[in-house]
Amino acid sequence: MALPNTLSIDSLINPSFILRAQKLLDSLSHSRWQAAGITAGALVLYQVSKLLKMWWIDPYFSPLKDLPGPETYESIIWGNFKKILSTQNSVVHEEWFEKYGHVIHYRTFLLSRRLATKDPRALAHILNHAYDYPKPPQIREGLQKLFGHATPR
Repeated sequence: MALPNTLSIDSLINPSFILRAQKLLDSLSHSRWQAAGITAGALVLYQVSKLLKMWWIDPYFSPLKDLPGPETYESIIWGNFKKILSTQNSVVHEEWFEKYGHVIHYRTFLLSRRLATKDPRALAHILNHAYDYPKPPQIREGLQKLFGHATPR
């Protein structure tokens, strides 16, 4: 199936879907702007509920919750990440490794948990099974900019 030379929203959406959506909007007692506002409000509410779940529910079920690491963080937005960025390379991590052991966890952006280890056996396992331990999307994007997009063999 060949794609048309120019793509537009109308060519991507099924015309019968547009007609059904139009009939549904016409059957509502609200105006289209009110329907758009309700939809936008529902989307914002959904995103807020995801954040609340990430902050209050996921921490109780995270496999990283029982690992040692800093108990406090500087802010809800940055977690321990601001402290890491404000010091020289690996100084903070080295302090945490001395205090908590070879495997630790800490908080990053929006309090998501991050695992850090300096155990040689664990590092060898992770590096030899890279597809089982994917890097966060931000790290992958940065590495792709540095080294290019890798294709699996």
